[in-house]
Amino acid sequence: GSPLPEWLTFNPSIPALIGTPKQSDVGNLKVLIYVKDALHKEVFSPLNIVVSHDNRPPQVASKIAAPLAKVGEAYNLIPTNAFTDPDGDKLRYSTSLDDGGTLPNWLVFSQDGDAPSFKGTPTPADTNFFQAKRLDITLKAEDGKGGAAFTTFPILVGGESYPEKIIKVAGPVISALTFAFAAYEKRALFLNVINEKKYRKPLQKASVGKPFSYHFECDKEKIRKVVVYALAKNGLKERICSRLCCKKEVQNWSLVPNDIPSWLKFNCNIGKMHSQPTGPEESDMNLVRVQALGSAGVILEQFDIEVLPRQWRTLLANAQNNDGFLTGEESKSDGYAVDDAAGTISIPMTPMA
Repeated sequence: GSPLPEWLTFNPSIPALIGTPKQSDVGNLKVLIYVKDALHKEVFSPLNIVVSHDNRPPQVASKIAAPLAKVGEAYNLIPTNAFTDPDGDKLRYSTSLDDGGTLPNWLVFSQDGDAPSFKGTPTPADTNFFQAKRLDITLKAEDGKGGAAFTTFPILVGGESYPEKIIKVAGPVISALTFAFAAYEKRALFLNVINEKKYRKPLQKASVGKPFSYHFECDKEKIRKVVVYALAKNGLKERICSRLCCKKEVQNWSLVPNDIPSWLKFNCNIGKMHSQPTGPEESDMNLVRVQALGSAGVILEQFDIEVLPRQWRTLLANAQNNDGFLTGEESKSDGYAVDDAAGTISIPMTPMA
């Protein structure tokens, strides 16, 4: 007995039911059609009208704001209001990374009732070194009738990565080792002061033209380098020869500049400091300091070498006659030159052996 809905009208002249239903008119509509004849007899016939519509796809209702995922902590994300369906269809969800890849092993996706769910616990391997790792995730909603909608959101994975954990643990250890190594390297400053009487040896003397040699008393296996200092016009000069880079002789000192002793050599096999066969020359007459150094610059042995001038002696055998006086005639056979008039005598001299 109710009237027709607003969207539906009846045209008796055709006769026809005419109208355009709205979305809100979807459903079943039962209509009774009455017909009268000239004798006023009437009949009616029921008519069932089904108002339907085309499927409407799901829609994104809101952006997903995912919380930070922290290493070692349980993560749980359930975006309940991310999608709506205009037709009220039940939605089914699926997910992947934005580039089409699969989710990392620590992140498990499932559908809890009508809502999607992301759960898991990230490990240090799931984040970046000193920086949070970003996962761009695509979530898809389908209504089962061909309609679908997509949304993309990021999940940041933060916390200490494995390298950071190693640095955190190893940092203090490295600092302690660095300090210990620095102290070890600097220990020579202390040891060289307190052990001065122990490593300082007596002054050694070398003569011009005579061979010189000195055997180190310290353990030659501990010698790492031998340092020679010579006093020159432009200051203290240094020449270092390293025992570690030699087989027989560490360094040939004849290759050093002129203002550094060129007559010294060091044999690392026997721990001997020696000169060239001819010994030092007149130009080498200065004070030389020699140091045998161990690890970290600790002085094992130190001595100074003073280069002395050539020593001479005179040969006066048969240099006088029986009366105690030497004349020119008497000296000829002895190799002396006497000038009686000038009162001088020339005496030959030879180096001391």
